[in-house]
Amino acid sequence: MPSKEQLQLLHKSNDTVSTVMYWIIWDLADAMKDIDVAPPIQSRMYQELSNGMLGFNNCLKIADVPFPLPFAQLLGLLLMAFSLLIPIYVIVFTGSYVVGPILCFFLFESLWCLNEVAKELENPFGQDTNDISLTDFHMRFVDALDDVSWSEQQAMLRQNFFGADE
Repeated sequence: MPSKEQLQLLHKSNDTVSTVMYWIIWDLADAMKDIDVAPPIQSRMYQELSNGMLGFNNCLKIADVPFPLPFAQLLGLLLMAFSLLIPIYVIVFTGSYVVGPILCFFLFESLWCLNEVAKELENPFGQDTNDISLTDFHMRFVDALDDVSWSEQQAMLRQNFFGADE
Protein backbone atom coordinates (compact mmCIF):
# COMPACT_ATOMS: atom_id res chain seq x y z
CA MET A 1 0.00 0.00 0.00
CA PRO A 2 1.23 3.50 -0.71
CA SER A 3 2.32 5.70 2.14
CA LYS A 4 0.57 8.95 3.07
CA GLU A 5 3.28 10.96 1.31
CA GLN A 6 2.87 8.91 -1.85
CA LEU A 7 -0.90 9.35 -1.75
CA GLN A 8 -0.47 13.11 -1.37
CA LEU A 9 1.93 13.16 -4.33
CA LEU A 10 -0.54 11.11 -6.32
CA HIS A 11 -3.40 13.52 -5.56
CA LYS A 12 -1.23 16.48 -6.60
CA SER A 13 -0.15 14.80 -9.83
CA ASN A 14 -1.72 15.82 -13.14
CA ASP A 15 -1.19 12.36 -14.65
CA THR A 16 -1.60 9.75 -11.93
CA VAL A 17 -1.10 6.79 -14.26
CA SER A 18 2.28 8.04 -15.46
CA THR A 19 3.27 8.83 -11.89
CA VAL A 20 2.49 5.29 -10.75
CA MET A 21 4.25 3.89 -13.82
CA TYR A 22 7.33 5.93 -12.92
CA TRP A 23 7.22 4.54 -9.38
CA ILE A 24 6.95 0.96 -10.66
CA ILE A 25 9.89 1.40 -13.03
CA TRP A 26 11.92 3.09 -10.31
CA ASP A 27 11.18 0.26 -7.86
CA LEU A 28 12.05 -2.37 -10.47
CA ALA A 29 15.36 -0.66 -11.25
CA ASP A 30 16.08 -0.40 -7.53
CA ALA A 31 15.19 -4.06 -6.92
CA MET A 32 17.43 -5.24 -9.77
CA LYS A 33 20.46 -4.15 -7.72
CA ASP A 34 19.65 -6.77 -5.08
CA ILE A 35 18.21 -9.58 -7.23
CA ASP A 36 20.13 -11.51 -9.86
CA VAL A 37 17.77 -11.53 -12.84
CA ALA A 38 18.95 -12.22 -16.37
CA PRO A 39 18.97 -9.13 -18.63
CA PRO A 40 16.51 -10.65 -21.16
CA ILE A 41 13.96 -11.12 -18.37
CA GLN A 42 14.54 -7.57 -17.14
CA SER A 43 14.03 -6.13 -20.60
CA ARG A 44 10.87 -8.20 -21.01
CA MET A 45 9.47 -6.76 -17.76
CA TYR A 46 10.09 -3.22 -18.96
CA GLN A 47 8.65 -4.11 -22.38
CA GLU A 48 5.42 -5.44 -20.85
CA LEU A 49 5.07 -2.34 -18.68
CA SER A 50 5.57 -0.25 -21.80
CA ASN A 51 2.94 -2.32 -23.64
CA GLY A 52 0.53 -1.71 -20.77
CA MET A 53 1.07 2.05 -20.97
CA LEU A 54 0.70 1.93 -24.75
CA GLY A 55 -2.63 0.13 -24.41
CA PHE A 56 -3.79 2.60 -21.76
CA ASN A 57 -2.86 5.57 -23.94
CA ASN A 58 -4.66 4.04 -26.93
CA CYS A 59 -7.79 3.60 -24.79
CA LEU A 60 -7.42 7.17 -23.62
CA LYS A 61 -7.31 8.40 -27.22
CA ILE A 62 -10.53 6.54 -28.01
CA ALA A 63 -12.24 7.92 -24.92
CA ASP A 64 -11.06 11.50 -25.50
CA VAL A 65 -11.95 11.89 -29.19
CA PRO A 66 -15.70 12.52 -29.45
CA PHE A 67 -17.92 11.56 -32.36
CA PRO A 68 -18.70 14.71 -34.40
CA LEU A 69 -21.98 16.20 -33.17
CA PRO A 70 -23.23 17.36 -36.61
CA PHE A 71 -22.74 13.87 -37.99
CA ALA A 72 -24.61 12.33 -35.04
CA GLN A 73 -27.47 14.82 -35.54
CA LEU A 74 -27.58 14.04 -39.26
CA LEU A 75 -27.78 10.32 -38.50
CA GLY A 76 -30.68 10.94 -36.12
CA LEU A 77 -32.47 13.04 -38.72
CA LEU A 78 -31.97 10.40 -41.42
CA LEU A 79 -33.23 7.69 -39.07
CA MET A 80 -36.38 9.72 -38.44
CA ALA A 81 -36.88 10.29 -42.19
CA PHE A 82 -36.33 6.59 -42.77
CA SER A 83 -38.94 5.71 -40.15
CA LEU A 84 -41.49 7.97 -41.87
CA LEU A 85 -40.81 7.04 -45.50
CA ILE A 86 -39.92 3.34 -45.40
CA PRO A 87 -43.43 2.10 -44.44
CA ILE A 88 -44.89 3.70 -47.56
CA TYR A 89 -42.12 2.33 -49.77
CA VAL A 90 -42.32 -1.20 -48.34
CA ILE A 91 -46.11 -1.43 -48.73
CA VAL A 92 -45.86 -0.20 -52.34
CA PHE A 93 -42.91 -2.53 -53.04
CA THR A 94 -44.49 -5.66 -51.54
CA GLY A 95 -48.08 -4.91 -52.51
CA SER A 96 -49.24 -6.64 -49.34
CA TYR A 97 -50.84 -5.06 -46.30
CA VAL A 98 -49.75 -8.04 -44.16
CA VAL A 99 -46.13 -8.66 -45.20
CA GLY A 100 -45.36 -4.93 -45.66
CA PRO A 101 -45.74 -3.81 -42.03
CA ILE A 102 -43.88 -6.91 -40.76
CA LEU A 103 -40.98 -6.31 -43.16
CA CYS A 104 -41.02 -2.61 -42.33
CA PHE A 105 -40.85 -3.36 -38.61
CA PHE A 106 -37.80 -5.62 -39.03
CA LEU A 107 -36.02 -3.16 -41.33
CA PHE A 108 -36.60 -0.23 -39.04
CA GLU A 109 -35.79 -2.19 -35.88
CA SER A 110 -32.50 -3.47 -37.32
CA LEU A 111 -31.37 0.05 -38.26
CA TRP A 112 -32.46 1.41 -34.89
CA CYS A 113 -30.46 -1.33 -33.13
CA LEU A 114 -27.45 -0.60 -35.34
CA ASN A 115 -27.66 3.06 -34.32
CA GLU A 116 -27.81 2.12 -30.63
CA VAL A 117 -24.76 -0.14 -31.01
CA ALA A 118 -22.92 2.73 -32.71
CA LYS A 119 -23.77 4.98 -29.76
CA GLU A 120 -22.34 2.42 -27.35
CA LEU A 121 -19.19 2.05 -29.43
CA GLU A 122 -18.78 5.82 -29.48
CA ASN A 123 -17.87 5.79 -25.79
CA PRO A 124 -16.81 2.26 -24.79
CA PHE A 125 -15.36 3.14 -21.38
CA GLY A 126 -17.39 4.09 -18.35
CA GLN A 127 -19.73 2.65 -15.74
CA ASP A 128 -22.68 1.51 -17.88
CA THR A 129 -23.55 -2.17 -18.18
CA ASN A 130 -22.26 -2.44 -21.75
CA ASP A 131 -19.04 -0.49 -21.19
CA ILE A 132 -15.54 -1.92 -21.13
CA SER A 133 -14.24 -2.10 -17.59
CA LEU A 134 -10.67 -0.84 -17.41
CA THR A 135 -10.59 -1.94 -13.79
CA ASP A 136 -10.96 -5.58 -14.85
CA PHE A 137 -8.14 -5.23 -17.39
CA HIS A 138 -5.95 -3.63 -14.75
CA MET A 139 -6.70 -6.32 -12.16
CA ARG A 140 -5.85 -9.06 -14.70
CA PHE A 141 -2.56 -7.29 -15.39
CA VAL A 142 -1.80 -7.01 -11.67
CA ASP A 143 -2.67 -10.69 -11.17
CA ALA A 144 -0.35 -11.64 -14.03
CA LEU A 145 2.44 -9.61 -12.43
CA ASP A 146 1.78 -11.32 -9.10
CA ASP A 147 1.93 -14.74 -10.76
CA VAL A 148 5.21 -13.94 -12.48
CA SER A 149 6.67 -12.52 -9.29
CA TRP A 150 5.51 -15.50 -7.23
CA SER A 151 6.83 -18.10 -9.69
CA GLU A 152 10.19 -16.33 -9.82
CA GLN A 153 10.34 -16.26 -6.02
CA GLN A 154 9.53 -19.97 -5.88
CA ALA A 155 12.30 -20.75 -8.36
CA MET A 156 14.78 -18.74 -6.29
CA LEU A 157 13.66 -20.43 -3.08
CA ARG A 158 13.97 -23.88 -4.65
CA GLN A 159 17.41 -23.09 -5.97
CA ASN A 160 18.62 -21.81 -2.60
CA PHE A 161 16.96 -24.63 -0.67
CA PHE A 162 17.95 -27.61 -2.82
CA GLY A 163 21.24 -26.24 -4.06
CA ALA A 164 22.37 -25.29 -7.54
CA ASP A 165 23.15 -28.87 -8.67
CA GLU A 166 19.59 -30.27 -8.30
